[in-house]
Amino acid sequence: MSEFISKIKPWAKYLPVIVFIVILPFIWDTDNMLDASLLPRQLALSFFLIAMTVTFAILFFKGQRFSFDGKYVKIVFGGLALFMLMHLISWAFGVVNGNEALFRTVKEFGLCLFFFFIYQLLANDYRGRELILKLLLVAGTVFITIGIVQFMKADFSKFESSTQNLSYYLNSIIEELYSTCSNKNLFSSILFITLPVSVYCMLNHDGDHKVLSLLWQIFAGLVSIADLALIVIMLTRTVWAALAVALVAAYILAYARRMIFVPKMSGEVAKRKTKLIYIGVPAVLVVIVVAVFAFSDTQIERTIVERAAITFNPEKYGYRDNEHGESSVAMRKLVWGKTLDMIKDHPVLGAGPGQWQIELPKYGADEFGAKVRNGSETFQRPHNDYLWFASEVGIIGLLGYLAFFVGILFAGLSNIKRAANGRVALFNIVAVAALIGWVVVSLLDYPHERIEHNVFYLTISAIVLVDYARRTVAGNQIEQAELTEHTEQVELTDQTTLAEQTERSAKSTITLAILAFGLVVSGLHLWQSWAYYNGEKNDRLVLAAYYHEDWNAIVRLTRKVDTQLYTLDNYTVPIHYYRGVALSFKNNDKEAISEFEQALEKHPNHMLSYCGIAASLMKLQRYDEAIKYVEQVLEMSPRNSQALFDMAIAYYNQREFQQALDYMLRLPLVLESGPHNYEATRRAICRAAVAENASRYNRDNLLDWLNNDGRVDSSINRYYSDSCTFDELLLKELGPNNQ
Repeated sequence: MSEFISKIKPWAKYLPVIVFIVILPFIWDTDNMLDASLLPRQLALSFFLIAMTVTFAILFFKGQRFSFDGKYVKIVFGGLALFMLMHLISWAFGVVNGNEALFRTVKEFGLCLFFFFIYQLLANDYRGRELILKLLLVAGTVFITIGIVQFMKADFSKFESSTQNLSYYLNSIIEELYSTCSNKNLFSSILFITLPVSVYCMLNHDGDHKVLSLLWQIFAGLVSIADLALIVIMLTRTVWAALAVALVAAYILAYARRMIFVPKMSGEVAKRKTKLIYIGVPAVLVVIVVAVFAFSDTQIERTIVERAAITFNPEKYGYRDNEHGESSVAMRKLVWGKTLDMIKDHPVLGAGPGQWQIELPKYGADEFGAKVRNGSETFQRPHNDYLWFASEVGIIGLLGYLAFFVGILFAGLSNIKRAANGRVALFNIVAVAALIGWVVVSLLDYPHERIEHNVFYLTISAIVLVDYARRTVAGNQIEQAELTEHTEQVELTDQTTLAEQTERSAKSTITLAILAFGLVVSGLHLWQSWAYYNGEKNDRLVLAAYYHEDWNAIVRLTRKVDTQLYTLDNYTVPIHYYRGVALSFKNNDKEAISEFEQALEKHPNHMLSYCGIAASLMKLQRYDEAIKYVEQVLEMSPRNSQALFDMAIAYYNQREFQQALDYMLRLPLVLESGPHNYEATRRAICRAAVAENASRYNRDNLLDWLNNDGRVDSSINRYYSDSCTFDELLLKELGPNNQ
């Protein structure tokens, strides 16, 4: 027993990592959460950070110190420090919603701390490198297995029977394939970042444990095949592009390693057979793929071609007007343009952490679809992590993150170029290629938001950096030994002793400061994650009551949400808004206005809250005040249906019928969603405006028109199809008053 304990004791420090990575895919709370994975996994990360802080505190008292040796190591951690500093500065200088800013800042600090702990763990004990890679493989396998089970349960009958729009039918079916990653696109990107780990484990062979190593290779090979198959079938164009970029990068890096770098290090020139393999195999693979698509005609091949073609020609497949489907490229371009405008307004400090979704509506919503224009749907992220960073923490903050990322890439390239160990070179080839492909994913999606994506991405990055630091430190030690070989021994000993004492003292101080920082960050991370977890749990009940119009339940449930911490829900709607709506329907309009005003304090660009205040003010017959609030909505979204309708009602109640008619006729002929009495209200306003100018029309025709709903509706329908004004149309239809 004591022998067993002595064997596993050195691995005790890895226990938090083992537990966290293995259980990560299983952390899923669909019964309580609006997003079943995000906050539960963030909460798990909090416990992991606390466990690692305690672990390193124990190791510190046993003599372990933090290491920052190596040029690129300093660049990487310097970039992270700048990135975190800009979050603090941007948060401190007048953000709109300080709660969201603090939440985002602490979350970013937590992710940086995760990277730091993984790096330091491996930098001080390199034996855990293969263990952590196998843990990632196991976690990735769980994600893949759950996805395959979902795939087997899906009903593909509509796709199999269809002959046109294959991409649409298959994409609709596989929307339900998301493993435990919330949606299929996020599942696709976790498949992508799992691939370098599975490929490395497949190609890596440990000569000391032949049978076990072979089993791992076979297992990793099967995982790689399943991974690639799912990436193809998921129809996620972003990941397809990332995979293509990564494959090209991997080939170039492998070729450079074998044909250029290895001969320079060892003088061993590649044999002709090796050269033929490096040139011929990729060429043969390309020919096979082209031939398959050119000379065979299966349903899946047509689907892939169609899915790719939609990116460049969505009109051919009739998808241009689909806001959330195939026209996502056009939608993202609009969002990116508005994000760039935000960056221009806040180039240095950004709008503040967590403020992007709050600030975006003021840059205009009129170009988007009806739900976004009307404020019933909002964007929570720009689908571009780099623009997200720049818009929230400024260009300097983005540069800090880029310094981190570029430092990792250069460390990996250095490993590929100079590493004597083939296993290290192999891992760095697949890792650097995947990180280059990850740029594509980050440019077109939002992997940085998700905990599981960061765990894979940051762990791979940490291993690349550790490989570099270990090789660099070893090289420096050899070089230092050579330089000091002819120095007098007594002088060297005295100087080394003094230098070591000074260095040890400085490192101890730095280590204690970092541990204290880690304890504060992990504590804040846990406190906020728990508060947001409970906030979202109660908000889910609030939303259920909202859709069932249970106003008493909303008033009761919103009291359980700590609106000092959890201010906005997953849809960027202030919690106070829901309470305001409930109070308004309970005819408690004065309190409702107060709730809507508090909602606007947390989200000054929330269009529904402005409309809510306007509705309550109109019920109190304070029409002039209501109009001012609605005008603010129309500045952000000139075609907002509720705002136009409210303006028409306000002017109608003030007996300004012509202005009421003008706003009413700006609305579309048919509303996708809106007031139940929309058509009846439109008729009433039309009649009132026309009756006000009765002297302009033929009296008999006018009386018949006023008393006939069908004629009023017919005139309205013609107005939307003709180019003339409503008055000109009526003059043609009713005739002028000739008396």
